[in-house]
Amino acid sequence: VTSDPVTIEKTRLNEVSTYGHGLAPYFMTLGLWVGAIAYFMMYPAISSKFARGGHSGLRTLRGALVPVLFMGIVQGTVMSTVIHYWVGIEEVNFWGLTGFAILTSITFLAINQALIALLDAPGRFIALILTVVQIGAAGGTYPIETAPAFLQAIHPWLPLTHALEAFRSLIAGGSIGLTSGIVWLLGWTTLAVAGTALSIWIRHRREDKAEAERQARRAALAGA
Repeated sequence: VTSDPVTIEKTRLNEVSTYGHGLAPYFMTLGLWVGAIAYFMMYPAISSKFARGGHSGLRTLRGALVPVLFMGIVQGTVMSTVIHYWVGIEEVNFWGLTGFAILTSITFLAINQALIALLDAPGRFIALILTVVQIGAAGGTYPIETAPAFLQAIHPWLPLTHALEAFRSLIAGGSIGLTSGIVWLLGWTTLAVAGTALSIWIRHRREDKAEAERQARRAALAGA
């Protein structure tokens, strides 16, 4: 046994050349999430131009979503370009990575927009808490099986988890997590847009009620 030890023949699927290729998806998703938080620290969730201009709910929602789409395209494109040309990460599918980065950025922006539109300042606080939770539960640096039970339980439900897994496949190759990542992010985006639409509906109901009360007071004063 000593003179003829057992050897193992192993084959790596979708092997990457450096450790940075393995960590890149984690920092990409985290960077896009933090970028979404930073954007809504500088700009309101719903522009006052539409919120106070007497526009319909649909037009107000459209006015709120256009900046999100624009920033999502910009942020996702800048992210993939910097990763490829500046950091030097060689992806298996650069254009697929760019497209998915745009989708991820739009999703993260939409989630933060909905939180702020519905809850205002507490929504910003919840976004910060989600940052901390997702850092631990996404499984970006160590396998999720090594994390506490609570983080393992919420791991499948977080947007950062699915974005990270899809980025891994787009960088290293394969299709693990790619389809589910697209489906989950689209689902989160739909839910976030619905939340923003709900906040606009609530705001318009309050404005209509306040306007009705003002008109009632005017009528009472005129009658007096």
